[in-house]
Amino acid sequence: MPLGFNVIRKGGVNIPTLLATVPAFSSWPLWAREGLARNAFVRQYPRSANVIAFGAQPRELLVILEGALVVSEHCRDSSREIRCLPHPGEIMGLICVLQGMPFAFDLSAHESSRLLHIPQENLWEVLTQEPRLIASLLEQILQRMKMAMPRNSGDSPSQCLARVLWRLARTYGKPTDKGIRIGIRLSQDDLSMFLSCSRQTINKEVRRLVEQGVIAKSYNTITVIDMEWLARQQENPLWQPSLSARTPLMEALKLEP
Repeated sequence: MPLGFNVIRKGGVNIPTLLATVPAFSSWPLWAREGLARNAFVRQYPRSANVIAFGAQPRELLVILEGALVVSEHCRDSSREIRCLPHPGEIMGLICVLQGMPFAFDLSAHESSRLLHIPQENLWEVLTQEPRLIASLLEQILQRMKMAMPRNSGDSPSQCLARVLWRLARTYGKPTDKGIRIGIRLSQDDLSMFLSCSRQTINKEVRRLVEQGVIAKSYNTITVIDMEWLARQQENPLWQPSLSARTPLMEALKLEP
């Protein structure tokens, strides 16, 4: 049932139309997207800016429009471990809002990022009208689980690095005449935090992949030359996410992806 909200425009942005480009909301009817858009706003975050701190209670859903964020946690030895790099189209704070729990990690801007803030009460109001719409949000959570950075469980740094580069290439890859360029800044320190390895170990493994012709590296940019080789290093090649796939959950609720 429509909620009766008008099309909302903030700063010249038609937010309901913008939400139609977000995978989790693309199947939602216009009235539902208009409901989400009420009092929503867009905010720009500079590189390294804190977005949500550990222990904070999110009161909004955050939709990534541009850039890249970092979900990280601080370890007991004061080091920082990166859990995942959410990309444009993803929603942050979803589990916290659905469960009413504080954020368990730190969220910051890996690059200059543009986020859409959606008040949580808008989500509850829309879902009260049409509970089936939660299916696409559950799909978002499942996709995030699949794309989380692999944790070192006894595998070699070489295997872990290959998995990380494969996932980053699938998420941020931009085809070029030389291969697939990972379209975000990747320093040796970044890769070290991804894998919980020393910078020296990362330098050694990156050089080895360059020598094998798997990747090319220039300053903070990595281009994947042999994507098939990286794919073969994945723990389970069948466990590969597809944001456009029609899943059993969507089938059961008769919703389009």
